[in-house]
Amino acid sequence: MLFYSTTHRFTPCDICLGDVRKAVKHCKTCNVSYCESHLAHHYKAPALSSHELLDQKPTPSVSPAEESLDADENPVKQHNHNKTNKACVSDPVALPELRVMLLGRPGAGKSASGNTILGREAFKAEVSAGPVTTDCETGNSIERGINITVIDTPGFRNGGLDSWREGVDTYLHSPDHSPLVFLLVIPVGTLTENDDVVKHIRETLGEEALKFTTVLFTRGDQLDGKSVEMFLSENALLKDIVGSVGGGYHVFSNKLPSRVSQVESVNSQVETLIQKIESLLWKNAGYTRVNEIEREKMRKEQKMFEVQQEEMKKERELFKAQQEEMRKEQEMLKVEQQKWNEDKKRKETHNSKENVSKIINCFFLNG
Repeated sequence: MLFYSTTHRFTPCDICLGDVRKAVKHCKTCNVSYCESHLAHHYKAPALSSHELLDQKPTPSVSPAEESLDADENPVKQHNHNKTNKACVSDPVALPELRVMLLGRPGAGKSASGNTILGREAFKAEVSAGPVTTDCETGNSIERGINITVIDTPGFRNGGLDSWREGVDTYLHSPDHSPLVFLLVIPVGTLTENDDVVKHIRETLGEEALKFTTVLFTRGDQLDGKSVEMFLSENALLKDIVGSVGGGYHVFSNKLPSRVSQVESVNSQVETLIQKIESLLWKNAGYTRVNEIEREKMRKEQKMFEVQQEEMKKERELFKAQQEEMRKEQEMLKVEQQKWNEDKKRKETHNSKENVSKIINCFFLNG
């Protein structure tokens, strides 16, 4: 006996976040459904030109009992229940592989933010006078077909940035070149403690990393209803920090709700953040350690080329100066030779006249 309708409903786009649209095509190669908007990006991606696209078939409706079969009143489990466990091939449209590195001062709420993103207690997060995270840790989750790896890092300290960089260097590199973005975690209400975080990022990760950084404000519940825009307008330092990064800002309230009805607020926080990250990666190519190394290599090669060009220019100028000096010397030699020839000719003429005069005088004397 059936207690639910067997009518069909539309299949949602696997790429849409937040406002999910109807899927119109299904990529047989990726096993991913696309709406009209994301399908356009699929057509434009050269790497996906050989993929087989089929018309999307409607999906049979499921019973409310089936939909709630795995539901749980635990917000973290409910958050996981809402995720799509569908992985697709590595392409820039679906963002199947995404690495998120958490940056910030000790106690900023990086671990708690990582847990919120992953929807589970992957990292140890507690109130402590000292740093809770002393080594890099990773956690994985699948969010609407996106395989997300969150990298929790030790907090920035004024001393020991070199050792911090050595600790995270391994996590900056990805063999498959999956995109890497950075979340600069700053708790609401802390100002002077974050006056040098942008400087730390520049010194450890390079200027390029700031283009792929989003400021994540934690403890958003402490805003007490005040808008983030108003909060930033009252804090010039934080406004400057947000202006220094390429991914804008986002706000998290890391306190997970206790009621299932409030789970949507947690999902909304994460999905909106993923949307911003997706937008950031569409706008840019994505930061990877490999790309950074290649860019640094290209910069060094370009610098070396410029130095070589400058040296060649100096050598050409020196050669030109030497040529000019030789030309002047040749001119002087030519002038001196001409003068010597003229003097010689005058002497010869003079001597010739003297000889003639002597002959004449001798003739008259003998005659």
